[in-house]
Amino acid sequence: MDIPQLGYGTFLATDPTKLKAALHYAIEECGVRNLDCAWGYNNQDVIGDTLKEIFDKGKIKREDIFITSKLWCTHHRPDLVEYELKETLQQLQLDYIDLWLMHMPIALQSRTDREYFPKDSNGKVIYEQIDILDTYKAMEECMKKGMTRHIGVSNFSIEQLERVWFNCDIKPYANQVECHVYKQHHPLIDYCESHNIFLMAHTTIGHPPLKGYRGCTLIEDPDVVSIANKIGKTPAQVCIKFLIQMSPKVIAIPMSLNPTNIKLNYDMNFILNDSQMSKLKSLDRFYAFKYYPDVFGVDVLGYGFNVWA
Repeated sequence: MDIPQLGYGTFLATDPTKLKAALHYAIEECGVRNLDCAWGYNNQDVIGDTLKEIFDKGKIKREDIFITSKLWCTHHRPDLVEYELKETLQQLQLDYIDLWLMHMPIALQSRTDREYFPKDSNGKVIYEQIDILDTYKAMEECMKKGMTRHIGVSNFSIEQLERVWFNCDIKPYANQVECHVYKQHHPLIDYCESHNIFLMAHTTIGHPPLKGYRGCTLIEDPDVVSIANKIGKTPAQVCIKFLIQMSPKVIAIPMSLNPTNIKLNYDMNFILNDSQMSKLKSLDRFYAFKYYPDVFGVDVLGYGFNVWA
């Protein structure tokens, strides 16, 4: 199966009880069939327990759900790549995943503990010189072993994406990046469309409570709110619909633990007209809510890919 255009994100879902309840509701009641996970989110064990409960009921089967996970930066060393995927499969209680992404195009100090951002005595993140090509080739070997159906990348620029694609055997199935009304990634979307690569959009409704370039959160943007009011939908629904209506290659991954919001996020049975799409497109400033240089200390995505407008 190809990846469904609407997914369910699990980033920052740190409350096990709430996450389990939300997953049951999203999958069993709202029809979610695309689940976005990551080793680095530190919640795959809860997700695995929940999936087992769902599958054991017999109504929904493993093959009905497209499950993605991601390789974290401390496991880029080729001999640790398969190590992490084995742990991911164990946590999720699965024989395979559908898609495995390289989480970032940068390697941190290799280690097998849960220190996600290893730092030196001065508090600086410790990097390791590991070529992303070597990491990706190790991911290819895992795919050949049947541990994952597809492999891809995350937070990659076009240049980084091409470097992997042109120097390895397997074309990336997808590239997951921050993509929303304020950061629309039209060149990257056009590139993915023309080369049959999926663009998975995280941070689909911005990153509340962080404010954008207009001094408000994305779902409080006056133009977004105005469109939502006119069509009787929520601002979040408008933001999500905008992404999946832009291109069939864009996969939106909203995240919520609130049942009401979950249900609304997957109610996409409406169309934004040309005027509304044009207005939303005019709000693009390539504005990032997640500024990775603040996290990693360097611009991991390359100049121009992750800049503030």
